[in-house]
Amino acid sequence: MRIATKLVLGSTLGMLVILAVHGVLTFQREMAIIETDQRQEGERLANAIALAVGLEWDQSGQAPAMELLRELDSKDTDIKISWLNASHERNPSEHERIRSAAVDMVGTSQISSDVLHSYAPVRSNRGVRDASRGTVQISQVLSDERARIRDSLGQLGLAVLLILIFNAILAMVLSKQWVQRPVAALRAMAEKVGNGEFGARSNLTKKSGSEFAELGSALNTMASHLQEFHAAREQEYQRRMASEAQLQHAERLITVGKLASGVAHEIGTPLNVITGHADMIRRGQVDTEGAVKSAEVIGAHAGRITSIIKELLGFSRRHGPERADVDLAGLSKQAAESMLRAYAHKRGVTLDTDGLDKPSMAFVDATQMQQVVSNLVMNGVQAMKTGGILTIALQRVDASPPAGSELEAGRYLRLQVTDTGHGISSEEQKHIFEPFFTTKDVGEGTGLGLSIAYGIVRDHDGWFEVASELGKGTTFSMFIPAGRMHDSHDPNR
Repeated sequence: MRIATKLVLGSTLGMLVILAVHGVLTFQREMAIIETDQRQEGERLANAIALAVGLEWDQSGQAPAMELLRELDSKDTDIKISWLNASHERNPSEHERIRSAAVDMVGTSQISSDVLHSYAPVRSNRGVRDASRGTVQISQVLSDERARIRDSLGQLGLAVLLILIFNAILAMVLSKQWVQRPVAALRAMAEKVGNGEFGARSNLTKKSGSEFAELGSALNTMASHLQEFHAAREQEYQRRMASEAQLQHAERLITVGKLASGVAHEIGTPLNVITGHADMIRRGQVDTEGAVKSAEVIGAHAGRITSIIKELLGFSRRHGPERADVDLAGLSKQAAESMLRAYAHKRGVTLDTDGLDKPSMAFVDATQMQQVVSNLVMNGVQAMKTGGILTIALQRVDASPPAGSELEAGRYLRLQVTDTGHGISSEEQKHIFEPFFTTKDVGEGTGLGLSIAYGIVRDHDGWFEVASELGKGTTFSMFIPAGRMHDSHDPNR
C-alpha cells in the first residue's frame, strides 16, 4: 500500500472515530437535558394537578375530584395522568414509598422503561398534610424524544459521512498531485543515476518550500558529484591505459632488443667460426686433412645455426594445440625414458619415474606436451653437472592459479620435475621464461626452450611454478587441467 493511501485512510479513520465519539457524547448530553426538563415539567404539572384535585375534593367530594382528574387526562394524549391510592393500586411499592414520605414530599420523578413518572400527593386544603387520599402520577414517554434525537444524529452522521468521502477523494487527488508524482519523478531520477546516467537532474527544485524539492536538490547535488567523480575516474582510466600502452611498447622494444641481442650472440659466434675456417681454406693455410676438419667444423656450426633458426620459427609461429584425451603419465614416462635416459646416464644422472606409473588422463596436444616434458627433463639433467637424481612425478591435485590470472581454481594435473643441481637464484627466477635467457654453459642451450614450454602450457590453460634453493636443486611444477575422461585406476581422482 502506498504512503499517500495510508495517510488518506489514516486521516479518514481518525476523523470518523472523533466524529463518532462526538455524536455519542452529544446524544447523551441532549438526552440528559431533555430528561431534566421533562422531570421538572412533570413535577410541576403533578403538583398543580394534585392541588386542583385537593381543592375539588374539599369542596365537592372525592367523586367530582376523580372526574376532574379523568377530564384532565383526556385533554393531552402525550401525557398520562393516573391516580394512585390504597384501593386502586397501580404501583404499590412506589405508592407505599410516597405515602411514607408524604409529610415532606413536594414532588418526585422516576424513569422506568423509557417513561418518566412524576408523583405528587393530594393534600387537604385545611392544612392537613396527609397523603392517604392518594397520589397523582404523571407519565411522560421519552422514546419519542430519543427517536427524534437519533434521527437528528442520523442525519448529522450521513452529512459527516458524505463530508468524509469527499475529503477522502480530495485527499487522494491531492496526494497523487503532491506526493505520488514527485516520488515517481525522484524514483525515475534515482534509477537513471543507478544505471550510470549521471547527467539526470530533478526539476522539483522549482517548487519552493516543498520537502520533495529539498530532496530533489540533494539528489541533484549527489548526481553532480557522481558525474564529476565518474569523469575524473574516466580520465584516470584513460591516463592509465595510455601509460600501460607506453609500458607495453617499451617492454616490446626491450624484448625485441633482447631477442636481437640473443640472435646476434647465438648466431654470431658460429658465423665467426665458419668465417674463420672458410678464410683458412680459401687462403690455403691448411692442408687437405686440415681442410676436412675445417669443413666438419663449418658443418657443425651451420647445423647449430639451423637449429637456432628452427627454434626461433617454433617460438614465433607456434600453432594452437590439437587436443585429445592423452595419458599424460605414459606420455611423460616415454619422453623421459625412451628419448633421454641414455643422455642422462652419460652425464651420471639417474631418472626416477616411479611417480608416472598411475595413468592420468589430460585433454592436451600430445606432441606439444612431449616437447615440454623433454625440455624440462633436459634442463634438469644439464643442471646436475656432477650427476644426481632427477625425479619426475604426476599427481591430480586441487590448485589455484597465480594471482591476476583469469584461470579458475579446480582440479589439475601437476607434473613435477625435481633435480639436485646447483639451483637458481631468486633474481634469475624472474627471467627464466624470457627468450634467450639461460643459466647453462655456452653451447648447452639457446635460452628458448622454457619460453616455448611456457607458451605451450599457457595455451593449454595451465601455468608453471618454480621452487629452487641454491646448492640443493630446483623443482619445476606444471599445472594442466584434468582431462574430460576419467581413469578408474587413478587413486587421486
